[in-house]
Amino acid sequence: HDGGRGRPADQKAGKTGLRRNGRDPRGRRRLFCNTKDNEAARIFKDVRDRVLAHEWAVQMHGFHADVSAKEMRFDVVMSFDIRPKEGVEILRKEIGQLYPDYSVLIIPDVDVSD
Repeated sequence: HDGGRGRPADQKAGKTGLRRNGRDPRGRRRLFCNTKDNEAARIFKDVRDRVLAHEWAVQMHGFHADVSAKEMRFDVVMSFDIRPKEGVEILRKEIGQLYPDYSVLIIPDVDVSD
């Protein structure tokens, strides 16, 4: 319970305007959570463009950049056209060239949709 508002705690909107279940207040799915920070938003766009330039990169989600700690993390859904380990190595090298001071964590997902 969230203090009388009638919404379960996991539905409550936080500082970022996103609910803890990964949806905005209108229920739309969000791909990233900290783009109120202009630098994090710029990094997201750079990284998204680089990742999705690869045909085997189906989707990118769960993006988070901590500008002060120089860390970023995100998930990449990959097709079966590439081994996940190989895809992560390629992306880590490319993102590392764009942001050499950042620690980058890439979590591979496999596209199992029809």
